[in-house]
Amino acid sequence: MSTISEASFGNKFAKGQQILDFIKTLSNYNPPNPAFGQESLSTLLQQIDEANKKVASAAGLLAQARAVRTDSYHGKEGIKKRCAMIRDFVGVLPAGKVSSAYLNIQKETQKMINYKKPSKKEESAGDGEASIKRTVSTAETGFGSLLQGAKNILEIIKNLPEYAPVNPLISIEGISQFINNLETANQSVNSLLFAYSNAVAKRQELYEGEQGLRVCFQGIKSFIAANYGKSGAEFKEVSKLKY
Repeated sequence: MSTISEASFGNKFAKGQQILDFIKTLSNYNPPNPAFGQESLSTLLQQIDEANKKVASAAGLLAQARAVRTDSYHGKEGIKKRCAMIRDFVGVLPAGKVSSAYLNIQKETQKMINYKKPSKKEESAGDGEASIKRTVSTAETGFGSLLQGAKNILEIIKNLPEYAPVNPLISIEGISQFINNLETANQSVNSLLFAYSNAVAKRQELYEGEQGLRVCFQGIKSFIAANYGKSGAEFKEVSKLKY
């Protein structure tokens, strides 16, 4: 489902197409500034159409990567589940639940339990100008904290000679590989987030920049007002199109 922001971009693009179609009907439309001409507007709209597609594609790839990562952290075989299993296994070792290893792992797992899965809003790809800021969300910080907790637990069990579970999900080798996979997932999300933000920034320039659609809209309307008069049918028609 499109966000309000994306719908707004689409609406502005459609208005751009409408104003282009209108000026094509004006036989003597020839503004002194070529930036407001048919050819320039047509080229700009083509660039905007391509930019919209790139933003949509980048947003889709980012959403997929985030879904994969979220499952790795919060799914049935995710980081919180595995670390809780490690804690329980360490608890049945000879030293039991009074050992420093168990108590330290318990502290880390409790932090993970207390951490709530990020909301869809925090996990969303972002909308428009807000994404250009490239701020680190609460969700991103939380993933980093969970990963660090898993690393801390891994270092603890590496120093336990008795730690030898048969379940590969919580073996030292299994947890080591899992942590590597999580780091890869984080890197993938970060890379795609950067690509998405860049796509949004470039599109924003096409809409709102010094030579963007907003300026073109204003220039075309000003020329029609000057050339045909504000009381003319031409200006009345084009004035209906609001950017």
